[in-house]
Amino acid sequence: MTAKRKAHPGLHHHQSVSYDTTKRLSFGQGSSEKYHQHAQDLARNGKYQEAIDVLKEALLQKDAVEANYVKIMDSRSAIHCKMGRYKEAVSDAKCIISAEGQNEKGYLRAGKALLLDGRPEDALEVYRYGLNALAKNNPQRECYDAYFKDLARLYQKPA
Repeated sequence: MTAKRKAHPGLHHHQSVSYDTTKRLSFGQGSSEKYHQHAQDLARNGKYQEAIDVLKEALLQKDAVEANYVKIMDSRSAIHCKMGRYKEAVSDAKCIISAEGQNEKGYLRAGKALLLDGRPEDALEVYRYGLNALAKNNPQRECYDAYFKDLARLYQKPA
């Protein structure tokens, strides 16, 4: 992945330097949030593979597990969906579920990827499992429940 770097003291204003950001991009140790933000900016600009590469780098940061793991994996799953890589999207969503089973994000991401992959029955199963796993006091539970019921009406086969 190449990016243009602006204004270096030794360059004229019309020159720029290209560099491989997957090898040289460094926000310092413990800065997974900065990598995550950079990846989101890349994804917003349609540079999905570059964003995936930066998110891989984010996961290598010391603070990734404690602070930002779910956020990074959620973003990576979403980008895989945009790229049509549904198997990878589901895999990343399962990592979220394994890390935080009462967080609705993993179930929603996995279900969405399965729906986009043309597997509504599997998506409903994931959503059903997620509904059972969510804590009764989860602030998103009511919304998640309504979403599940709407999808069930659309995709469940009549008995």
